[in-house]
Amino acid sequence: MPVVVGVVFNDRTRVSYHDPGELSLRRGTQVVAESNRGVEIGKVLTEPFDVPAEEVEPPIRRLLRIMTEADRQRQNAVVDKGREAYHLCEELIRHREIEIKLVEAEYTFDLSRIYFYFVAEERIDFRDLVKDLAAVLKKRIQLHQIGVRDTAKRLGGCGACGRELCCSTWLRAFDPISIRLAKDQGLPLNPIKLSGACGRLKCCLRYENVFYKELSKLFPKVGAQFETPHGLGKVVDRNILKGEVVVIVPEHGRYACPCGPDRCAGRAPVP
Repeated sequence: MPVVVGVVFNDRTRVSYHDPGELSLRRGTQVVAESNRGVEIGKVLTEPFDVPAEEVEPPIRRLLRIMTEADRQRQNAVVDKGREAYHLCEELIRHREIEIKLVEAEYTFDLSRIYFYFVAEERIDFRDLVKDLAAVLKKRIQLHQIGVRDTAKRLGGCGACGRELCCSTWLRAFDPISIRLAKDQGLPLNPIKLSGACGRLKCCLRYENVFYKELSKLFPKVGAQFETPHGLGKVVDRNILKGEVVVIVPEHGRYACPCGPDRCAGRAPVP
């Protein structure tokens, strides 16, 4: 079985398997490697391990070297050239009056290609723009239309939790997120609080959803009637994390009633 390491590049969309050769690698090591886009800077996500040959998509490219200080300086220069290309592309977009919003311009480490990422409301014919860019930059040009979630992934930022966005650090793919997840978790249906930096529903709504769904089965549903120590009550709300349900008992009014897998003040549901 071949020995490989998992490497992720700037696009952050997938992990590529590479032959480590004689390099001594550990998680987090920055490396110079060949990818399907050219020579790029990547980060090692897994230490070397054996993998069945049928699970690796050929060819298995070799890592060229561990990133050196000279490579780091070169990468800074590549990023600067990307900024220059970004401003050039913005000018050409304004000149041609194309309805797109440019997000990022990114050179490969070997400067063989440059990728432009943009957001648009509809499909755009950008062939003339590509010709303009190629005529000035003399490089292989690729334009990619991306969505608002991919935009947040590429640009990064902080979430409401105070930490870096999941999508720009470790999240490789986007799962479907629906308002149903918020309802299952009893969250207030406030669009501002439920939306992430991209303006769409937060990806983290999915993280604990299975936990909520399983634990929810151990609690009476909203609207159910239970015989409580204070008499017959009706469930009007639930707080699964606190292990409580809020019930209304005619003689006692509204109060929180301990309930859950390990404790339950209700004795039996009323049919």
